[in-house]
Amino acid sequence: MKRKWLIALAALLALAGLVLWLAPSKETLHKGKPISYWVDMACRAHPNEDFVREVADIGPPAVPGLVARLGTRDTWLQRTWGRIWVRLPQWSRNVLPGHGDPHLDWMESARCFERLGTQGESAVPDLIRVLRRPQVHPLQCYSIASALEHVGPKAKAALPALRSQLSNQSMVEQVNLARVMWAMGEDAGFVCGIYSNALSQSSDDGAACNAAGGAVSLGTKAQPLAPILAHVATNTTFSPATRGNAIGSIGQLRLTNEMVMRTLLAGAQHPDIHVRARSDADLWRIDPQYAGLAVPALVSFIVDKQSTLPAEYRQGMLDSCLQKLDVTMALPALAEISTNGTPEARQVAAKALRELEARAARKAAKE
Repeated sequence: MKRKWLIALAALLALAGLVLWLAPSKETLHKGKPISYWVDMACRAHPNEDFVREVADIGPPAVPGLVARLGTRDTWLQRTWGRIWVRLPQWSRNVLPGHGDPHLDWMESARCFERLGTQGESAVPDLIRVLRRPQVHPLQCYSIASALEHVGPKAKAALPALRSQLSNQSMVEQVNLARVMWAMGEDAGFVCGIYSNALSQSSDDGAACNAAGGAVSLGTKAQPLAPILAHVATNTTFSPATRGNAIGSIGQLRLTNEMVMRTLLAGAQHPDIHVRARSDADLWRIDPQYAGLAVPALVSFIVDKQSTLPAEYRQGMLDSCLQKLDVTMALPALAEISTNGTPEARQVAAKALRELEARAARKAAKE
């Protein structure tokens, strides 16, 4: 009986979709098709990037359709239609509106807002109204926040509505939402409070990991978190990734006290070469004597074949140190690597030495 009922429901929906498809549309057209068509295709599972680009080209007229997606409720009917829609033939999926998966609606709509940028400003009042609903799904809340993040300064008006949703989120969801809210202009003290809660417990390593990573973007504004970050960085209860993020955040605080130095020295022994390189670079920034320790780690990080980080980022860490810090103690280490290192390391060190020599020659010529 249930199967027959579902088939009957699918037939009725298909008929309704066909009627809507055949009925004359009063919608504004874009390249001969209603704007809702482009929004629908851009918000489907694994959408063709061409449709996402078209929505960005449409601009503000596409905003109401995207807002409707972000406002979709997670209901039994929506989920049922989603299960039916994915089993329909391709031709009928092309005709029938929507796929009925609210989670997908939220995520793909937020991605389209990312492409729209400031053109999505008109969405802010409507998205605030969605956030004011009772029992907003955590993923819906985060997707709306991600969309607002890309809107621009006007989106800051949504921060009170986002704050009101935090109590409905798990700890890791609160941390993730706080990161987006910081990008929207949220107060640093408020964000630090959320990160502190996540870093002060050990039962949810994911929340602690994301909080420690989020603190990096706060820079010196995260200085109130220094003691708890130092504790996390050296506490083996946490995963290596969480400890590594805490060490990276410590380095961004621009503090030079004993606690910070002790934490960075512990980071210099971390099993992850990225963490070791970051820690050594931060030690070099504090005291030039650590250049001899930092250079081999930074070169090893650049030539690490296992790293998934972009080569430009890895090379940039060494370049930034050589451009901004005292290089006196770095020269012997670079010379040693250029002579006795692996072939890849020798190339990196030799290139750095040539650039330093050229810079010194330009400086001498100016004097």
